[in-house]
Amino acid sequence: MWPEESSYFNRGVVEGILTKNHNARLSGYIFVDFSVSFLRLFLEKDWIDYLASTDMGIVLVSDRNMQSLANYWRKHNSAISAVIYNDDGLDVANEKIRQLFIGRYLSFTRGNTLTQMEFTIMGYMVSGYNPYQIAEVLDMDIRSIYAYKQRIEKRMAGKINELFIRSHSVQH
Repeated sequence: MWPEESSYFNRGVVEGILTKNHNARLSGYIFVDFSVSFLRLFLEKDWIDYLASTDMGIVLVSDRNMQSLANYWRKHNSAISAVIYNDDGLDVANEKIRQLFIGRYLSFTRGNTLTQMEFTIMGYMVSGYNPYQIAEVLDMDIRSIYAYKQRIEKRMAGKINELFIRSHSVQH
């Protein structure tokens, strides 16, 4: 389970999912706490490169706000085996895990997926750039940046500033 400091997440995954799938620990999967607490971490590529280098399957366990970002990473990185959504429930989550352990590829995602441009703009915003700076860096019209910001906030089910405040700082 990763990040390791997610004690409640780790306990919930062990008690809710892994105890029902006894082979889980031996099957080479990493369960990732894909929650808004780690938003800043998941806007950089380092985390997926690190986990992919383990040659283990990656299962994202997403909260409500992070579903679109989880779908983005699922679409852009084949090391991610599945996404468990916040409203899947234990039966659905256990079935997804069971399917993975018997070698099935779970290709579906549910809900919205951030586009590459939305991902890029959100990364700049979370890094402290204001819309005018982003427009200049990306050579875009300021109105386009504001339109993207609105779409991002709709997909992420929250204001970017509020999500940012709820996230931990990234330690390098």
